[in-house]
Amino acid sequence: MSLGNCIPGMVKRGEIDATRGARMKELFDELEGFYRRSMGPEAAAAEASEATLRQLAAEQRLKKRQTLLQINRQREAVKDLDRYRTGANFSAIRAMLYRDTNAPYPNVTLCTQQIVYQAHAQLREFLERHSRNLLGKPRDRDGLRNVVREMHGQDSGDAIAKTTAQAITELFDTLRQRFNAAGGNIGRLEHWFPHRWSPQLVRKVSRDTFVDTLMPELDRARIFDNRTGAPMADDALREMLGGIYETVRTNGLTGDPSAALRGAGKLANQRAEHRVLHFKDADAWLRINDQFGGERNPFNAIMGHIDGMAQDIAMMERLGPNPDATMRYLLDHVSKRAAQSDDPKALDKLGGGRAFTEQMYRYLKGEGRQLLQADTLLHGPPTWFVRGFEGGLNLTTAMKLGAAPLSALSDVGTQLMARRFNGLPAVSVLRSYLSQLSLLSGKDRQIAIELELGMRDAAHSLSTLHRWGVDADRAGWTAVVADDVLRISGLNKLTEAGQRAYGMDTLAELARQRDVAWGKLPAKLREGLQRYGVDQADWTAIRQAAPLDRGGRSFVSPSNIRESGTLGSDAAAAKLMDYVYGETAAAVQEASLTTRAVLAPGDRGTWKNMGARMVSQFRAFGIGLVIEHGRRAMALGPKRGALYAAEFFIGMTVLGAAVMQIRELAKGKDLRPMESGEFWSDAVLQAGALGIVGDVLGSFSLDRVDGWAELMVGPMGSQVKDIMVATKMGLPGKKKQDGTQRPANPVGAALYLARKDTPGLSTWWHTRAVWEQIVLDRLAAEYDPDYDKKLKRQTDRDTKNGQGRWLSQGSIQRAPDLSNALRAPPAPQ
Repeated sequence: MSLGNCIPGMVKRGEIDATRGARMKELFDELEGFYRRSMGPEAAAAEASEATLRQLAAEQRLKKRQTLLQINRQREAVKDLDRYRTGANFSAIRAMLYRDTNAPYPNVTLCTQQIVYQAHAQLREFLERHSRNLLGKPRDRDGLRNVVREMHGQDSGDAIAKTTAQAITELFDTLRQRFNAAGGNIGRLEHWFPHRWSPQLVRKVSRDTFVDTLMPELDRARIFDNRTGAPMADDALREMLGGIYETVRTNGLTGDPSAALRGAGKLANQRAEHRVLHFKDADAWLRINDQFGGERNPFNAIMGHIDGMAQDIAMMERLGPNPDATMRYLLDHVSKRAAQSDDPKALDKLGGGRAFTEQMYRYLKGEGRQLLQADTLLHGPPTWFVRGFEGGLNLTTAMKLGAAPLSALSDVGTQLMARRFNGLPAVSVLRSYLSQLSLLSGKDRQIAIELELGMRDAAHSLSTLHRWGVDADRAGWTAVVADDVLRISGLNKLTEAGQRAYGMDTLAELARQRDVAWGKLPAKLREGLQRYGVDQADWTAIRQAAPLDRGGRSFVSPSNIRESGTLGSDAAAAKLMDYVYGETAAAVQEASLTTRAVLAPGDRGTWKNMGARMVSQFRAFGIGLVIEHGRRAMALGPKRGALYAAEFFIGMTVLGAAVMQIRELAKGKDLRPMESGEFWSDAVLQAGALGIVGDVLGSFSLDRVDGWAELMVGPMGSQVKDIMVATKMGLPGKKKQDGTQRPANPVGAALYLARKDTPGLSTWWHTRAVWEQIVLDRLAAEYDPDYDKKLKRQTDRDTKNGQGRWLSQGSIQRAPDLSNALRAPPAPQ
């Protein structure tokens, strides 16, 4: 008797439950149908019976293993809640997602960063050779296509591409194994290349067109039915491709409508689904990617796969094979504990804390970033409007942030604060910065990469979050323009240089302390390590690993620690790099996950999300800076915390004043007089936390009311105002009672917009003076009929502010007057 005939009796006798019986019957019927194509009914039933039992046994083993891992991760998470320094609350759960100095346990964000930076170290030559150019495309396009061919098993005849493809393949397999160790189930595949679909492109064609386009491009001999182990038949393959079409075009909203309420299921079971398709060759992959791909090029596909795998691995290692289930468990656990407490306000606090934690987790997973098509105008505008809006955000970035590197000079202040906070030497800050920025030698940059401090600038794509913003707004050419403005301004290089400088100096100081016992380490250094869970046993493992000796310096090396084989070496290396990355983020401040989640609520394409992003553009950095250093001050206690806050405020204000003066010189002006309350109030605003405001508004001392009004509605409000002013200028004015009328001045309007809103040129610190004073002023003097009036107004403003111009009317007048900073400002008129 076949298994199919036995199943009803097994359910009736209670040997298996109805759900398992239905699953068994479904699998048996499918397998029997397959085997009947090549054998008789009895043989097919017998073969299907054995195959069904094997398949179910394998599924049961995987399920049992995942269940055990899930239980262990949840137990660890509950224990960690009690390790949070202010008690088990929703903040303790959020600390598992993003770094928090009150949490001496790992978090998803830093774990993801570790995995990605380890990958960067392994693919250093690939990243240097193929990082994107100013057109948003990877360098050495032919070489990159050869890498794709080699990864598809084709001989390209390119030795470098062959070596690179082998390195990428080995890295992919390392990530696969780590994913499986965390609970996944991805089989090893030869000649596999990642692919990601674009829902927007897939939706442009019908289901049949999608299937018919893919069928001839696939390597049918390598697409197996996992249940039968044989190549997939035509009807089964077409059905599978149709399922892929529906899943992609609906962003996964297929199947039972109630499934969305239960989550997407186990993360551990999702990655294998993306490895089913195999293309005939590299050219087939490229053709399908051009037509339906979610990545612009193979470089982005490779880096996107690394980033995605890194986050999935980090999620599973922290929260188990089913992170959604663990989050619900932790949220319910904290809610129940709070409800049972004696705090009379506990129930009032539950809603907000839980909602924000859920929002932060949702943002971390990337939910809400896929553009939704609103069904009514009450929910959101049409897609074309959203894309235009996002293009406007990108252009605002390009028009306003060219001078951001000048504001970023305040990083020196946060570097000094972080070094003093952790007991690290502060005298080497500038030397370390300059060694990373040096054009004469890249040795220190290579050492930093080897120490797993990352290659973010080389590895980033246009969807990467930039330092000042909340979200990357992928709207074609405008994203390229915004990204290029930031890269040419030097902001990306300056940021990465500061991060590497801090990381290298930290690892060098730890190497210098290797001979010191745990209890005799400098107090601040030991306290800093303890904040990230490093204990005496971890320090012993760190000390026993050989240091990395490069360029006459020694460094503690995370890879050497892992390879030492010492008991607990992997955990020690992970905690060490959590400490390095976490403190680097405080030394060189960026917009945090917390602020990004707050400032970009709801789903992309809704009015709520668009309004929040418009108002909050560029503000995530400042808010994150205040939160980070405010939290540190509170952790030090009342007395030390007040001293820390005062030191931070004074130091950043002084640096803010210096940045303001540098920006004045970049505009072609003398330094501002510093003996006024207005100057120092502006310096406070410029001081790190709100430094970007200076770049948005241009000057605090002029148009203060209008500037603050624009600040309240976001930088795009400034763009709207500029367009309105230019429009009014370009059209004739209303007739007055005496019959006169202000003539139209289209040339003046065009020059006004060119001066205010030309991407890059209007704000780049190294071109602004030349663009305004030499190019635009000369054009205005020649063609703008109102030039003399505007020049007089400009001179009057400069006189009011007590400033002259060393660069004026298209030529250098004299050297900048630096002594002007010490003069008293003019008396108010």
